[in-house]
Amino acid sequence: MDFPITMYFIEDYLPSKRHRKPSQREKTKQVTVTVPTVTELEAPVAYTVHTSETLKRLRWYRDCLWEPVSTSMYVEGVYTTSDMRAEKLPAECDAAANDARQYQREKTADERLQKFVAKHIVIDDTVYDKTSEPMYRVQYGTYVYLSVEHYYDRASSGITFNALEFDAAAAFIERANRGRKDAPPAVQKIIVHMPEQVRLNPLQDLRSYLRKDIAKYIKTTFPRIAALVPLSVYVQIESEVMSEKTILRRHYNDGDIVRAFENIIAQTFQIDIAPPAAENDEA
Repeated sequence: MDFPITMYFIEDYLPSKRHRKPSQREKTKQVTVTVPTVTELEAPVAYTVHTSETLKRLRWYRDCLWEPVSTSMYVEGVYTTSDMRAEKLPAECDAAANDARQYQREKTADERLQKFVAKHIVIDDTVYDKTSEPMYRVQYGTYVYLSVEHYYDRASSGITFNALEFDAAAAFIERANRGRKDAPPAVQKIIVHMPEQVRLNPLQDLRSYLRKDIAKYIKTTFPRIAALVPLSVYVQIESEVMSEKTILRRHYNDGDIVRAFENIIAQTFQIDIAPPAAENDEA
């Protein structure tokens, strides 16, 4: 899909030979933009994601996931969303390139435009932009529930399950909400059509995190436990640690973390981990 846009930017110039300090003026440049246009056969559906507002079909093309760009508006007092049609793409391109027209240089305008174009394609007259792999993330509120997210970072994403691990995610939610009659059951919101493209493995990342980072943290911060239980033990009690990951991820208080580990170690290995006696207890 090709279309022209006018790009605006500023440049320095000397108003006359007598001037030494440059002034600035606005310049324009005509640019022809090319956005790839593909068919639905070339970009098959990899995921179907059910959201609170609509249903999205994420497509796979050139080793990337793409989702339809949504537009929203109020029509007769009703808030509606719809997929962006290709006819609106030139205006979006123009806005992306000229968002900072009052102070941007020509190079900046070019970079803005290229960045915008690189993130968009047109599939059967619908505009798509790049997205990330969808996943289930555990959220905490009145009760524990699952949300669909597209951003993943091991250190800050909390408890996360990939799109193929809905059963494990639902079981986790059920355990976390045990005794809560007002908690609704987990709903499968991600349908996977191309399982070979599921590449995230957040549970394995979390196991590695628990096995290495937290074990090292416990060893250096709580030497009393480290003296009783070597680091190799943490690998053996991985399943017990995983069952307590709600505690480990929800609480950032050192006392909560160490008590969780103490309970796991004491129950699994029948080790008595009593707090050290205060000095005045012997008096």
